[in-house]
Amino acid sequence: VLIARLTEAVYVNICRGLFKKDKSIFSLLIAVQILRQCKSIAEAEWNFLLRAGVLVKAEDEANCPVAWLDPKKWGLLCALE
Repeated sequence: VLIARLTEAVYVNICRGLFKKDKSIFSLLIAVQILRQCKSIAEAEWNFLLRAGVLVKAEDEANCPVAWLDPKKWGLLCALE
């Protein structure tokens, strides 16, 4: 209960000084950190979300097996493995 109230107090106080567009990003970061602490989001999943474009290999994009799927999206799917 104490951690939940402290988290809420920090959120409310920091959001007072943020622009509206930045509040949603801050909310996402708080939520993700809570879920990471609870082990609901694995480190590999978080790293994929942050660095997905870096993980795509050119050969994976070139070997897209279907015409209807964008090669970049195929590369992202291959990076999930």
